[in-house]
Amino acid sequence: MKLNLTTRLALTQLKIKRARTVMTLLGISLSTATITAVYGYGESARTAIYKAIGRDLGYPAVILALGLILGGIVIAASVIVISNSFRVSAGERMRQFGLLKSVGATKKQISRIILAEGIFLSVIGIPAGLLIGLLVELLGLTVVSAAFRTLRAGNVLTVDVALPFVVTPWMFVVAIITSLATVLLAAWLPARQAAKMPAIDAIRQKSEVKATAKSVRVSKLTRLLFGFEGALAAKSMKRSRRNYRATVVSLTVSIVLFIAASSFGAQIKATTSVVWQNVDATAAGQYYSHSEPIDPQTVRAVTQKLRAYPGAAIFGVGARLENNTVSYITADDEHYAELCAAAGAPPGANILVNYRQEKIGGKYKTSVPHTLAAAREKYPAIRLDGELKGAKIPEEIKLFATEDLCLLVPESAANNYYWFANVQDSAAFRDYCEKVLQAQIPAPEGGEIWLHSFDLSGESKNVNTIVNTIMFFVYGFVGMLTLIALTNVISTVSANMRSRFREFAVLTSVGMTRDGIRKMLNLESVLCSAKSLVLGLPLGVAAAYAVYKGLGLSVEFPFELPWRALLASIAGVFAVTWATMRGAANRWKNGGIDAIRETSVK
Repeated sequence: MKLNLTTRLALTQLKIKRARTVMTLLGISLSTATITAVYGYGESARTAIYKAIGRDLGYPAVILALGLILGGIVIAASVIVISNSFRVSAGERMRQFGLLKSVGATKKQISRIILAEGIFLSVIGIPAGLLIGLLVELLGLTVVSAAFRTLRAGNVLTVDVALPFVVTPWMFVVAIITSLATVLLAAWLPARQAAKMPAIDAIRQKSEVKATAKSVRVSKLTRLLFGFEGALAAKSMKRSRRNYRATVVSLTVSIVLFIAASSFGAQIKATTSVVWQNVDATAAGQYYSHSEPIDPQTVRAVTQKLRAYPGAAIFGVGARLENNTVSYITADDEHYAELCAAAGAPPGANILVNYRQEKIGGKYKTSVPHTLAAAREKYPAIRLDGELKGAKIPEEIKLFATEDLCLLVPESAANNYYWFANVQDSAAFRDYCEKVLQAQIPAPEGGEIWLHSFDLSGESKNVNTIVNTIMFFVYGFVGMLTLIALTNVISTVSANMRSRFREFAVLTSVGMTRDGIRKMLNLESVLCSAKSLVLGLPLGVAAAYAVYKGLGLSVEFPFELPWRALLASIAGVFAVTWATMRGAANRWKNGGIDAIRETSVK
């Protein structure tokens, strides 16, 4: 098939600049793959709902909104990355465009050259992205199916839930149209700029960023700290402000996404600890009755029986509520004695538990309601012999500290009592516990009691399964976007290095050593990384805090800075910029006068 001139020029450019072509193809493929996977998960959820209820409800509002948000993020990131690649390519060929214009090429023809490059890349990148997206969808659904099987085995799910792997024609149509529109938009933006530049300015390779002596001036402090090479590095970044801006933006986005995702993972795990308050137990038995409190003698008999189980460590704790203001908490004899010693009170003492967890407006909040003196003043009829606060309060006791006054007392009846156990085989202990409860606690006449046992290790496993499944998708999505951003960083930095090979040759001709050039590039990578981190770290912390506020709508827990994510971001950014710059610079070899005479670097 015979190609016209603009198409041949576009194809020739892609062949010449193979490295950039590969990186742009990678960006297009990753973008298409992410869009395909997001659409595939939505289609799978819709199909699962249809099979469950027997009729098609379309896309639920939550799934539709989530898909639109994720798709919008992918498109925005892709346009930035792919557009920057085309802009760098167009910038390197300004002289060529100027010569074409001088012999009669129109603005439309110049634009068509760059747009043709986008179409050629789409022909390869989009099908590859569709295939990668299907593989990502299949992997994700496999992980979810395994998680559902685990939850079904743990009786968290009472029905079989299956998310089928779905492939529909519309799925390909939407992904192809969205990806092609993204690529063409990304190519059109630099094509429009290239077409607008006058021919004489293009032939002279007049930069889009006008550099003046004032604009590239560096401070004396920079010269003092980093020497001549540092001053050159700072000037180079100011002259190539637009190229480095794209790199900084990509790195900043990656930093923010990584910190937000890491913080989300830590915070969602914190919310799951509210139910059992990080109780150190693998199993538990429970007695509950609204009208028939269990007496201390029965509690002691059950505790002894449960401790007879091989290797079982038992912590018995219960409570009785009085007037909806006072919670009388009781513990088994052994732990009660230990708590008396911790509070500095004699055996038989009433001990203030200075902690409260309450639910206000659907949100759990914890507080320290009283000092010992204030509690004595507010409740003069109740004897208070000591106080437990802070780390001295066991997590098992905190479960019952829900009222205005929480009091640990000896030998008290309890409406709600738990026997927490640490055992190797929690499932077997659960069966044993149920038999003990049934044997030791007869059903009262005219009253109702509730006896139950829990496999806490199984519940913990189920919670971890849910959390890990959620984090699989969060990190997967963030990882795909980070890879898209990194293609921009590598492509931009590599192109910037190649465009400066003549500059390096000039510097070596006037006496700068290869080590000096390496030092200059190292300083550039440090400055670029520092700027990304100055922007990315505060924004990342802000994003983490926004996630915290969102999760804190139902559960209160303290906000903690994601230090590990911050340190990992710092190390990762410096490593990426340094490795990319050094890798591109290592391709340069001292070319002397021949390199200076070259008008382009292939």
